[in-house]
Amino acid sequence: MSARISRRTLLAGLAALPALPALTLVGCEADRTTGAPLSTVDTLDFGNRLRMPALAESTVDHDGVRVFHLSATEGSAEFLSGQSTPTWSYSDGRYDAGFLGPTLRATRGEKVRVIVENRLPEITTVHWHGMHLPARYDGGPHQPIADGELWQPEWEIDQQAATLWYHPHPHGETEGQVTRGLAGLFYLDDGTNADLPHRYMIDDIPIILQDRTFDSRGRFSQRGRAVTGLLGDKILVNGTYNPTSRSAPAGSGFASSTPRPRASTIWPSLMIGISRSLQPILGFCPRQRGYAGCCSPLPNAPRSS
Repeated sequence: MSARISRRTLLAGLAALPALPALTLVGCEADRTTGAPLSTVDTLDFGNRLRMPALAESTVDHDGVRVFHLSATEGSAEFLSGQSTPTWSYSDGRYDAGFLGPTLRATRGEKVRVIVENRLPEITTVHWHGMHLPARYDGGPHQPIADGELWQPEWEIDQQAATLWYHPHPHGETEGQVTRGLAGLFYLDDGTNADLPHRYMIDDIPIILQDRTFDSRGRFSQRGRAVTGLLGDKILVNGTYNPTSRSAPAGSGFASSTPRPRASTIWPSLMIGISRSLQPILGFCPRQRGYAGCCSPLPNAPRSS
C-alpha cells in the first residue's frame, strides 16, 4: 500500500533540504542485455546555463475556451559541447528549443483545447499524464495522429492543483519518441495555494530530470537496458547537461533566497521527482525507493510498501 504525499508536502520537503556546494544524484543498475554495470555517476563543473521551458502561448476564444497549439517536429539541439544531436520536440509557434516542449498552464474550471499537429515522419499521440479528462481525449495508443494530421482534444479542468506532464503514447513507440525529446509539463492551478510559489521561472522553477546515453557523434544511443527500461549514463536537467542556475534574488519571499522547484522526472524515473505512479520520491533504486547510489538512504525519503 502506497502512502500518498501532497504537492505541498513535497515542496516543503524540497525547500527544507540543506544548501550544498554540489549535489550528486546517482542511480545504478546492470544492462539487462549485456550484464554490464550502468551508472549515472558523473564528474561535472556545472558550466552550462540551465535551460527553462517557456510558458506556452494561449488564447481565449469567443466561447471562453483556452486554446493552445502544439506541433511535434524534428530538429536538433546541443547537449555536449560542439556536438549537434538530432531531436524531436513540441513547439507552440514561438518556443522551440529543439528538445522537450513549452509548459502549458490552466486553472481549475477552465475549458481548454489543445490543437496538436503531427509534423513527424511517423504516427504519434499526445497523452496528458495525470489529467482527469474523458477517455476519448486521453491520447493513448487508441488515438493515433498520422503524420500531417491535426488532433483537437477539448475538456474542462476539474482537479486540484498539480504538476503534470504530456508525452507521446503510440503503441510500441513511446520510449523511442520520449527519448528523442517529446515531453513537456502541464501546470494546473486551483486558487487554493496562495502561500506556494507561483511566479514561473522566478520562485516557481520547473525541473525536468532525464537520463540519456550519447554515441561518439553526439546522437542519442538506445543501449543500456535496465529493469526500468532504457537507462542513460548522463543526466539532463530541462534538456541541459552539466547545468548551473543562480538562486532566487533577494526579496523573493524565501528566507534562504532559494527558489522552490516543481520537480518532475520524465520516464524512466530515477531522480528527485515524481514516480511513474505520480507518487513523490527522493532518489531511486530498483525495488527500493528512498536510496541514492543503491546504498545510502536519503534523509526523510518517503517509502512505499
